[in-house]
Amino acid sequence: MGCCSPIPSSVKVDPFRGMCYAPTPAKNVAPWAEALWGKSGRDDLSAIRQMGFKVLRVYGNDPRLSHEAFLSRCTALGLKVIVAISDFPYTQDPQSKCATAPPYDCFTEVRLQFTTMLKNGFTVRDGEGQMRYHPAIEAIILINEPELKITYQGAIAKDAWSKGYYTKALLSALDGALRAEESLSIMGAKPPFTVVNSFSTCETCKTNVAGNKAGEAQVGSLAALGFMYDFVVGALKPDFFGYDPRHDLKSALQNRWLLGFNTQDTSDVICKQVLQPLKATPLSGLPIWAGEYKAWYQSMPDSKVADFKEDWSKLSSWVQQGASCDAAGAPLRGVSIFEFQVSYYKGPGDHQMTFGLYELGSKQLASTAKAEATQWKEFPVWCRKQKRNQQGDSWAQAAAEVVGGSVPSDDSCPSDELLELEV
Repeated sequence: MGCCSPIPSSVKVDPFRGMCYAPTPAKNVAPWAEALWGKSGRDDLSAIRQMGFKVLRVYGNDPRLSHEAFLSRCTALGLKVIVAISDFPYTQDPQSKCATAPPYDCFTEVRLQFTTMLKNGFTVRDGEGQMRYHPAIEAIILINEPELKITYQGAIAKDAWSKGYYTKALLSALDGALRAEESLSIMGAKPPFTVVNSFSTCETCKTNVAGNKAGEAQVGSLAALGFMYDFVVGALKPDFFGYDPRHDLKSALQNRWLLGFNTQDTSDVICKQVLQPLKATPLSGLPIWAGEYKAWYQSMPDSKVADFKEDWSKLSSWVQQGASCDAAGAPLRGVSIFEFQVSYYKGPGDHQMTFGLYELGSKQLASTAKAEATQWKEFPVWCRKQKRNQQGDSWAQAAAEVVGGSVPSDDSCPSDELLELEV
């Protein structure tokens, strides 16, 4: 396979500072709705753009629904979107759950899911009637944190990692997505695919290797890198993971692939665990981004917002300068702050409700439309206001100032002191 020059890549990703956006219109589990992001509703997208952000990272979607209006609204505002395939074809489809048992072949499931997505807003027709990707789409997430979802005999890790089952599922998923594009004869430029790995380590991964010099760590002992190595080796040599691809996955790796990871840590940890060791590996030639970034320990009510602002400023400078870790780390192409709004539906466990830059107030602005997907129910759309620490400092303002933006006034959104999760 060759070692150890950087793997060449033709992927062009403009450096970006982005925002994670998972709109939920109520303080409980609720469906995605235009009343949150639309111009005539709460208009979250305009607020994100005013803050200075130009790229959105969104999460799994229902392919039965059209996403053209959302993407076109983003284009009108100058926003790019990193879209995602949901977990449904991998672990939730009652007819398959292709990523939960042998043979771990998700080709057909992802092909069908992605084909429907492409037909339902992810593509547009040009003046000659040919299908092209919607201009808002920046990249496509095949799956988020697959190593924490793909199972063997009901368990993550263990055999799912050591035997490379999760990697085989990813290789077949990429293969299926490529077939979906091919079947629709999509023309023009095509965005890169990516998998966003967790910040876990993987000393049992099939490709876990030691460093080249004395004292260098094994790849599997570093956050996310063990999983990235497995996928890259699989794309170069699919039979190592027992997969027989329909397409040239090596070409897809070099021309359509973006490495990715999520983290709840600071820039110093990202440097030591990912970017600096990555620079010394063949993977250093591939572009990489942080799909979720914000340290939970800089997000608590008693945390200093200034600490977050300083760290966010450092990461932003790495992206802008094309060099990280004082030039000792691999280039970081993009970072997405986690996240725009508090995810109330996740509950307080594992710091899940600490991350949002905005929280919901007590003033109802609108209601979502009734639809089959919501069992013909409507949900309230609450006003939003900046989340602040105990000293009254705003995380949203700090995030915006670093990227040269500003925050809309939230004077008209009264606080909700008795906010609790609805059941």
